[in-house]
Amino acid sequence: MERLTDGRFTVEGNDHFANIYGRQVEMGRCALLRCGGIHLLLTERKTPPGDLAQLRSQGIAPEAMKIIVVKSPVAFRKAYAPIAAEILEVDTPGICAANLHHFPYRKLRRPIFPLDDFDDDQ
Repeated sequence: MERLTDGRFTVEGNDHFANIYGRQVEMGRCALLRCGGIHLLLTERKTPPGDLAQLRSQGIAPEAMKIIVVKSPVAFRKAYAPIAAEILEVDTPGICAANLHHFPYRKLRRPIFPLDDFDDDQ
C-alpha cells in the first residue's frame, strides 16, 4: 500500500463535471496500491473519472503515466483526451456499455447516429 487518503479533491476544470459534482468532490476513503509499475486507486464511493485532479489528489501525475485505465464509457473523455496519445475502448458489460448496439431500443426513429451507418450524401 502506497497511501491512504480521505479522497477529497478540488475539481480543476470548469465544465459539466464541475456543474454536476461541484468544485469539491469526496470519493470517500481511498487506498492507492502499487505492485511493480502498476498503481491501483480504490475509492469508497463511485466517482466518475471526469477530472484529472482525481488522480493528482492521490499522488498520481496522469501526464507521466504510460497507460491509464478508467471504467467509463464517456465521462473520461473531456479530462483524458487532451493528454492521451491513443484511446482504446473496451466493451464491458453494464448499464453504461460503450457499445450502444447492446441496448434494446424499441421506440427509436431510425436511422440515427451513431447506431446506423450514413452515406456521405446524407
